[in-house]
Amino acid sequence: MKTLPQITAPYNFIVNNLQEMGISHKPVVVKATKLKPLQEYLSSQKLEEFKKYNTEGYEMGPIFISKEGYIIDGHHRAAGKIVGEGRDSKIKAIMIDCDYKTAPYVMGRIQDRWEMVSEAEDRDQESRELILGDEKKDNKLNFYWK
Repeated sequence: MKTLPQITAPYNFIVNNLQEMGISHKPVVVKATKLKPLQEYLSSQKLEEFKKYNTEGYEMGPIFISKEGYIIDGHHRAAGKIVGEGRDSKIKAIMIDCDYKTAPYVMGRIQDRWEMVSEAEDRDQESRELILGDEKKDNKLNFYWK
């Protein structure tokens, strides 16, 4: 089994980065039995959470799969859907036009970019708070940081 990146980047960020990288992708609906896992172990706690989401009617974001149908991100969501609705359930996915060996690397690069952006935003917020202090509530200064 392959080591997979833990993806926390939002869906739109991922899709925009795929486009910037010139990697085509498309939304698909896949029968659960057609998916191939790459992750060896699942957390029983996470699995129960996602099973609950499915049985209570929550709309979950799509999983990400390689062009061969390997799950790159979303093992717990897919497993929760199967446990909650059965093996015939259908799962929304974004199919990345990469093979299962390349797709985790691509998603890892995108996640690294997300972490850099998030850290920069956190640093900017801390800097704003340090620079502005109590004055950050002054509308004259707020326009600069928007």
